[in-house]
Amino acid sequence: ERETTASLQTLLRLAEKDISLESRIRVSPSRLAVHRVDIQVPEDFEVIEVEAPGLVDWSRNRQGEEDASQDILTVLLGVGHRQAFDVIVRGLIKAPLEGEATELPRLSLLGMLRQQGQIVVQTDPSFDVKILELNNCQQQSLETVTGWLQAGQRSLARLVLSHRDGNYGGSVQLERREAIVHGTTFTNIRVTDRAIEETILLDFNVSNAGIDEIVFQLPAGLA
Repeated sequence: ERETTASLQTLLRLAEKDISLESRIRVSPSRLAVHRVDIQVPEDFEVIEVEAPGLVDWSRNRQGEEDASQDILTVLLGVGHRQAFDVIVRGLIKAPLEGEATELPRLSLLGMLRQQGQIVVQTDPSFDVKILELNNCQQQSLETVTGWLQAGQRSLARLVLSHRDGNYGGSVQLERREAIVHGTTFTNIRVTDRAIEETILLDFNVSNAGIDEIVFQLPAGLA
């Protein structure tokens, strides 16, 4: 009987045009060497890259009518592993239309005694992420992933979700943040015999979200 366990560390990056996923799967064999890893992946998940020690090949197959929403990603290894090793999966998912929910992609390993994992949901500074529904997973604080989430990735993290088996799901939604803009003007006027020269410095402090443009009024004489 296989007593292999698995732990998943998943980055889910939400954007308006596409969704990227990167999952580091730590496979820990027990008594038997592991020669292959079978992973359930969403049907609409486009696998871009797979990494593993001694990787020979990987393939993807339909699971069948019992779970038409999931495919099987099979990772073949050149030699059997008796020590813990990592499988890294990267890919893309088509983003939903604006205002629609994003289903949490489910990665589940087959033939494991136990599996658990964390999902860090990231997005750019212009958005927040709202939880709509969670099934068999719970929200955690950002401090729980500081051990594996790189420092440069933490500023984009909005949610941390944890699951204790492969049967989890849920949905989230992007919400655009409202930018807070504070502006200050500094004006310098220089009067000469021939003209009046005016220099205006506009200083803006933008917080909470990014902005694409700034519109302001000028005196008619400067327009």
